[in-house]
Amino acid sequence: MPAPRRLVIGISGASGAVYVERVFYHLRYWPGELIVTASKTGMGIIYNERGLKLPENTETINHLLDDWLKLRSGTYRPKVTFHPHHYIGAPIASGSFRTLGMAVIPASMAKVSALAVGQSRDLLERAADVCLKEGRTLVVVPRESPLSAVHLENMLKLARLGVKVVPAMPGFYHNPTSIEEIGDFVAARTLDALGLNLPILEEWTGHQQ
Repeated sequence: MPAPRRLVIGISGASGAVYVERVFYHLRYWPGELIVTASKTGMGIIYNERGLKLPENTETINHLLDDWLKLRSGTYRPKVTFHPHHYIGAPIASGSFRTLGMAVIPASMAKVSALAVGQSRDLLERAADVCLKEGRTLVVVPRESPLSAVHLENMLKLARLGVKVVPAMPGFYHNPTSIEEIGDFVAARTLDALGLNLPILEEWTGHQQ
């Protein structure tokens, strides 16, 4: 039986909230279900950087995304459920709750370290650990600079475990003219890594001869 069309989005406490904002934007017509969680620090950063105030309790947040992304009311198609970081009893904490995978975006070095050693101190870490143990797609979008040897070793360990590491390193060959278009580059790479084929960026066809 194929897995239900569910994706998990984890927001951790690293700068770069525009990247997850653009992921949400480009999933606005996706015919599936999104389950979202955020670390306590991640909730503060996405509010401070991009103005989204996530709830303190489990809630369907489609109306928040409509307002945040400046969409017409009722436009956001996927059902979006938010679970707070302390709700370890959420469905995504169990491997029996089937999903297509999870993206941690942005991923702080603290969360990268936690995932590399299998910690499950909050719902985000537990949901990512579930993806690892169940062999599901896990995408980590680290955002830090410069990177220490410890950071690099943790990311290498995750890559060897099958995690797709998609650094928040935007390209500029598509000539972006706004912070949102810069964010689109990383969002497109993240969604590609999750196995979604969405027409966000034009396919590179090489230089003109």
